[in-house]
Amino acid sequence: MFSGANDWGVAMKVFIAGGSGFVGRALAAGLVELGHTVTILSRSNRRRATGAGIKFLVGDPTVKGSWQESVAGHDLVVNLAGASIFCIWTKANKKAIRDSRIMCTWSRRYPEQQQKRQP
Repeated sequence: MFSGANDWGVAMKVFIAGGSGFVGRALAAGLVELGHTVTILSRSNRRRATGAGIKFLVGDPTVKGSWQESVAGHDLVVNLAGASIFCIWTKANKKAIRDSRIMCTWSRRYPEQQQKRQP
């Protein structure tokens, strides 16, 4: 694993989309332990990560929203958002998993194009 803020002498602000899941919670805890601050974006407010150094935002990463304003103030963005992989991998589920990850990335990187694409 990476060494953290102490090696560089700088604490990072990290934005984690989908950070309330299994991997996101562990990543956020590890980053905070290393001295970084973390903002977690999740569609659900059921599994809020709590503790010093962690801020929680409720929002849908596939939809333009006020959460996007928060991204600019961070040094690092991690995308863990998307449909759950814990399902039967039918053609429809595989498409949902793939599409959910593409649309999350698209809405963060190209918000102006996303707006134009919507009917």
